[in-house]
Amino acid sequence: MSKKIAGMGLVVIAAVLWGSIGVVVSALFGSLTIAPLTVGAIRLVFAAPLLLGWHRVVSGRWRFAMPARHHLLIVLGGFAFAGYQVAYFAAIPQIGVALAVMCNICSAPIVTAVVARIMLHERLRRGQWWALLGAVGGAVLLVYGGKPSVGGSLLFGVSCAVTAGVCYSIMAIVSRQVAPHHAPATPLAYMFSVAAVALTGVLVLTQPVDLALSPLAWLGLGYLALVPTGISYVLYVRGLQQVTATTATTLTLCEPLTSTILAVLILGEHLSSSAWFGAGVMFCCLVVFAWAQAGHTRQQAQSDNHDQYDGHDGPSRTATGR
Repeated sequence: MSKKIAGMGLVVIAAVLWGSIGVVVSALFGSLTIAPLTVGAIRLVFAAPLLLGWHRVVSGRWRFAMPARHHLLIVLGGFAFAGYQVAYFAAIPQIGVALAVMCNICSAPIVTAVVARIMLHERLRRGQWWALLGAVGGAVLLVYGGKPSVGGSLLFGVSCAVTAGVCYSIMAIVSRQVAPHHAPATPLAYMFSVAAVALTGVLVLTQPVDLALSPLAWLGLGYLALVPTGISYVLYVRGLQQVTATTATTLTLCEPLTSTILAVLILGEHLSSSAWFGAGVMFCCLVVFAWAQAGHTRQQAQSDNHDQYDGHDGPSRTATGR
């Protein structure tokens, strides 16, 4: 029991660290004239070597040994993660941290479930469909009750946040196919490296690179790379070794909760009562969906007499990230 509690604590700490990303990014945008592409590229360029070192320690080698199909899938996931960075960071100055993180994080499971049903033929139970419909209804209330930041566009900001959710769903689907066959550090480090190269290439080709930033700005960028990226994933993977995937997935809802609380307390953001109600409906429906998915997974695992699906649930979240 003590190991389980410790594992849950590690997952919660990781989720809280992920939840700090939006506030730090908003602070950077508020004090600097810096593009979302630049922030995403610098974060990944700093974080990729840390995760590559983690991969080297875990696997004992630098090379990514895997079938060609897995290479292609992880490259696709890497490009999706690069798109996630830009879309999410672009949404924050338009609609604020609270609304951006809720639209992003809460839309991702919905999109993942629908796409997995179409492309991977994953079946959803009636209760899961009702939970998804409820989450969509909550999303409508959330967006309806939201408002853009000063000078921002609600439509553009919400579109960017939902695009980030779609990119995240692509990463989740890729991870379901790849992660069960490798140590968690391997696809994660590979995906981050691909995303870092992709964003850096686009940045160099499309924008003048100005790295003459203040020490405080570099401190913020270093924090994004080290704390909610490098440290948080190590903690999360360690936590997954002690708790079930469903428990971990439910506990990671601390991420949007943390983002919203920090945005309200530190940035002074405000959501209407309908937006708060919609967010609450989304959270409840996603928790119901996660537990329903766990029951469905256990039944399939028992009928097939192996634990393939349990493996999918755990590493799929590990191999992606915020």
